[in-house]
Amino acid sequence: MCACRAEFEQVLTDNRQDLLLCENGGRVTGAAWIEQRPHEGRTAIPMAGRFIREICVDEARRSMGLGRTLMNAIEAWAKARGLTRLELNVRAANAGAVRFYDHLGYATTLLEMSKRLDPVT
Repeated sequence: MCACRAEFEQVLTDNRQDLLLCENGGRVTGAAWIEQRPHEGRTAIPMAGRFIREICVDEARRSMGLGRTLMNAIEAWAKARGLTRLELNVRAANAGAVRFYDHLGYATTLLEMSKRLDPVT
């Protein structure tokens, strides 16, 4: 699906990370990798939140509401722990994911920019 087995095993042994799974008939159909990430820098404001490092849904199960169900479960999980914020990154070119998160009420709070450099010849 999304991350390799070694990464998932690391998540299971790190108390700063969590893994939420959706399953159907004993088969994992969706997963969310959540981690505690400290805010860094002079202007950082401490917040009770988590970073959604990765969310993935089995390709055969996409467009069936499983992503929404998984995101709702993440929010319920976070609220039950007294968290007040969830953050995630999404590629600007991934218009479908941007629309998905926008529809769920997520807003752009950081704009990261990059420039591709041609190799020196």
